[in-house]
Amino acid sequence: MAILVLINHEPISKKFIAVFMGVILIGFSAEIVGVNTGIIFGNYTYSSVLGLSLFGVPFIIGINWAMVVLGAYTLSQLIVSSKFWPYHLNKSIVSITLAAGLATLFDYLLEPVAMHLNFWQWEGNSIPLLNYISWFVVSFIAIVVLNKTKTEENKLAAIVLSAQSIFLVGITLMIRW
Repeated sequence: MAILVLINHEPISKKFIAVFMGVILIGFSAEIVGVNTGIIFGNYTYSSVLGLSLFGVPFIIGINWAMVVLGAYTLSQLIVSSKFWPYHLNKSIVSITLAAGLATLFDYLLEPVAMHLNFWQWEGNSIPLLNYISWFVVSFIAIVVLNKTKTEENKLAAIVLSAQSIFLVGITLMIRW
């Protein structure tokens, strides 16, 4: 999906590739610190299910961060630029905050499914509140980077994030039944 999102980005530019790679590095670096110290997200470990790892973090996790952040950023841009949005608010700050909230909501939907599928495990099988606070903060930082570099919206990333969210809700309902 990341490859499809990248090749369908308009315009595809060196700047966009650099920003996308920067977001991958922000997320991947936070995960390395998090998984090895427990400081950022809490105490958790990745299994081998997600493939090759570096310092205990699967490479795919960095790409996941970029996909989630880009999708949330685009969704927030579409919401804030709609004709239904109150114009008296600072659209940039609202959009960044909304995008970080959407990314955090996605993580909230993902966590129980990921644990069930043994992608990663939390100490005591309990997802700490710190995880969601940190997801918001790390997402906010990555989204500020997207916003400052005037990264264009990527509607396919928004569609992918929305479809994955619906999929995760469906799986969560199946797990609980």
